Amino acid sequence: MVPKFMALRRGNAPAPKTPANLRAAGDNARDSRQWGEAAKLYRAYLRRRPADFEIWVQCGHSEKESGDFSAALDCYLGAQALRSDDPDLHLQLGHLYKLMDREDEAIASYQKCLELTGNSEDAARELASLLRAVDAREPMHLEEAPSAEFIAPAFQVPTDVLMSEDELRTRIEAERHAGDSLAVALLTRAHVRLSPSDPARWRALAEALEAIGDASQAQRCRAIAAAVGLRRLA
Repeated sequence: MVPKFMALRRGNAPAPKTPANLRAAGDNARDSRQWGEAAKLYRAYLRRRPADFEIWVQCGHSEKESGDFSAALDCYLGAQALRSDDPDLHLQLGHLYKLMDREDEAIASYQKCLELTGNSEDAARELASLLRAVDAREPMHLEEAPSAEFIAPAFQVPTDVLMSEDELRTRIEAERHAGDSLAVALLTRAHVRLSPSDPARWRALAEALEAIGDASQAQRCRAIAAAVGLRRLA
């Protein structure tokens, strides 16, 4: 016969720490806004189930809400390693990078979200906000070169070429065929000026800028292309 006090102790024993129980406990802590506890439970779960994409994301949310941005980034990148084409994950990365004042990476993340969905209002709004903030500090004028390497070629472009779209396209193709990346980039900038609401022109400019090593401006051009494209769909 089992002593009564032993039976009571067995009845009050804690639930075994199975993966299912850890995940459920993490969800309960998250729903109660106990972010640190949720992250702790989710991490214990992920040590046993490291291929669970959803929980990597939830753990990232919990770490972010608890204020540990570095730990949150680790979780989101862990999720990205499992599934790189999830648009909401890139949206969340954008939010996190924005909180971390890593604007270039936030812009790239929102851009990626838009590429994957084509119509994310949240990503478009955040992207537009970031671009306005960046431009307020460092305005980007299309008539100005993004780097010193543009200055000399700028004086070599005939004015009539810049005024004629057909001639401009012909000149771009000729310079591309000749392998003159600087001239292609300069002429492509002129092509954007003629129709700045065309996202395809911004993407072409991004490719031209990358070809001369101006990755930062190329990233901004792709972000603008995504935002312009979304406005045209609206």
